[in-house]
Amino acid sequence: MKSRRLPPMMSLAAHSLAALASILLLSCRTAQTSDPKIIGGSKTSGDPAVVAIYVEIMAREKRFMCTGALIAPDTVLTAAHCLDQPRLGFAHVFRVYAGDDLSDKNNRPKMFTGRKAFFHPKFNFKDPKGGYDIGLLKLNEPMDIEPIPYLRGAMPSGMLGEKARVVGFGQSNSLIGTGSEVKRTASVKLEGLDEKFLRIGGFFHNVCNGDSGGPVMMIIDGVETIVGVNSFGDGSCHSESYATRLDQYSTEFMEPILSGS
Repeated sequence: MKSRRLPPMMSLAAHSLAALASILLLSCRTAQTSDPKIIGGSKTSGDPAVVAIYVEIMAREKRFMCTGALIAPDTVLTAAHCLDQPRLGFAHVFRVYAGDDLSDKNNRPKMFTGRKAFFHPKFNFKDPKGGYDIGLLKLNEPMDIEPIPYLRGAMPSGMLGEKARVVGFGQSNSLIGTGSEVKRTASVKLEGLDEKFLRIGGFFHNVCNGDSGGPVMMIIDGVETIVGVNSFGDGSCHSESYATRLDQYSTEFMEPILSGS
């Protein structure tokens, strides 16, 4: 697994602020195909463990990046492409907020800082369909929020066609690019699955820019459980979207990090 210790807002001689900012802006724009927003959903004041991830470059303004889910008091589950540091450069730090509406930057709740980021070593940002789009962000201190259960074993049989729920801070209108930084939820169906991905969503209810890294949850043994992490979709956000299957990585990638081994 790849990991990087996150330096506290250090300067970087090899990269200018303008270059880093352009990289970040590019990542937000290319999110049309790789960064899933909730379409056809509704605002929610629930799901306190679903959080927003921002990136702060060289101690400047924080920019909204992705959604994540707290799965341990000090650990956020998200997508690898949200944490892929070579793409961002190293003069940055991740900031995490819980809350319902983070659009007013002067009225946000307590901020948590990423201490160490992990993403799967086989993930390739240029090939989202290759899979392995999963990451964990360790925080500098625990959150006083109950974590969300996640799937630790194999995906149960008979889940195809069943209801799922998505939650995220992404845009609500894919045409004009508005509505991000507000938590929304929507009901979708598990439309398909293969060895790497879950296929969810459709024209009326879907995920898109800003919902990347957010949870796909289904009821398993009576408990709402994270079964996938939003990864990529088409540019319109009104067709199918894909989420990384959690059961493919919980033992091999996640558990050693969570246990500290």
